[in-house]
Amino acid sequence: MDIKRLKYFCSVAKNLSFSKAAKENYMAQAAMSRYISSMEEELGFRLFARNRSKVELTPAGEEFYKYAVTLVDDFMLAQQGGVEIASAGKSWFTIGFGGFDIQYVRKYVPGFIKEYPDYTVSLKEYNYDSIVEALLARECGAVFCPSARLSKHNELRRLVTSKENSVIAVGEEHPLYSRDKVYPEDLNGQTFICAFDTSHSWFQLQMLEYTCSIYGVTPGRRIYTNTALSLLTLVEMNQGIAFLTNNVATYDAKIKLIPIVSEKQSSRIHVVAGYSKADDPVTGVFLDYMERELKKEL
Repeated sequence: MDIKRLKYFCSVAKNLSFSKAAKENYMAQAAMSRYISSMEEELGFRLFARNRSKVELTPAGEEFYKYAVTLVDDFMLAQQGGVEIASAGKSWFTIGFGGFDIQYVRKYVPGFIKEYPDYTVSLKEYNYDSIVEALLARECGAVFCPSARLSKHNELRRLVTSKENSVIAVGEEHPLYSRDKVYPEDLNGQTFICAFDTSHSWFQLQMLEYTCSIYGVTPGRRIYTNTALSLLTLVEMNQGIAFLTNNVATYDAKIKLIPIVSEKQSSRIHVVAGYSKADDPVTGVFLDYMERELKKEL
């Protein structure tokens, strides 16, 4: 098995057409059929069910496709990175971020690129459950994420990008939308949207429960989703409300962020973090740059 045949298989699976896949890969349809047949022989199961009118993935083929497309995508990204470094002669630096942290990327990274033009910067968005794993695996040189995600990793250098109190996000059709402030008792029994990440850890649910306990709120139903954008979309569709902070990027969603009036306040700290410059010189340069920029704001 090689990456070329995996690419051909993914092309057929995407198009559900041998002729379209052959055209997409600049080869004869007969050659494409031979590649797929050789894959099926090597794997020991059929990938496609074929007749004169249509092509369909078999159940085994559907399962194989889930993993094959990821392998192909990862290979293409790795190849692109290698080509960029080899051709440009620049230091490659990848910055990871969670969905709500895009604002910090937009605020700080352009200045870094301008100040250090010899570095090639790439960006990768992660679910919050996978972002720390990506940093520890050196998939990223630095990440923007909530501080709580890094609580068990004291070996990382981190800089605070913001510390903000919680607010409530509501859609235009929600009864609370007309309010300029809310009280904890207004939130009792409300449906809450919870960004429940794809790895199904309990972190986000624990954060929701913790924030409710700070304000003394008894939530009603919980609706789970896996990304910042899908959470905001569900709030916009009036499917529920969510705890956010007043500085988050809302992606132009038609929602309102309303302050919570309470003697107790739940705050969230966001940071940029990475290993020290001894591990990765470029990371050290970036974090030094971030430290200078953050000090300017004090």
